[in-house]
Amino acid sequence: MGNRKIGRHRINLVGIGMIVALGLLLEACGGRVARPVQRSTSSDHLMTCTHIQAEITTNIERVTDLGAEKKKQSGQNVGHFLMGGLFALNLKNTEGKEIDALIARNRELRDLSSNKKCES
Repeated sequence: MGNRKIGRHRINLVGIGMIVALGLLLEACGGRVARPVQRSTSSDHLMTCTHIQAEITTNIERVTDLGAEKKKQSGQNVGHFLMGGLFALNLKNTEGKEIDALIARNRELRDLSSNKKCES
């Protein structure tokens, strides 16, 4: 039951199904999906100096929040690993990807600010 013969090979459909289910389970338990900001947008040239500075400030606050989230997640990963909960590990580095994107965005905004001769 659950076996099929294809050519000379016997395929265990139950085993294949379990492997696929395990893969989906591991993917689902890996934490939230990263939503990194774009480095630049088509409307950046329309931004005023005030808007640029406000977005830089907001991005810095978000980086701080994500850093705390990343630290908390790292601690949880260690706990899950030690407790044998390998399925609960978050290995996606979501926060790290979002932090990197925010830093790149702020570099872009600082360049824009400089080009527009905004005060620092």
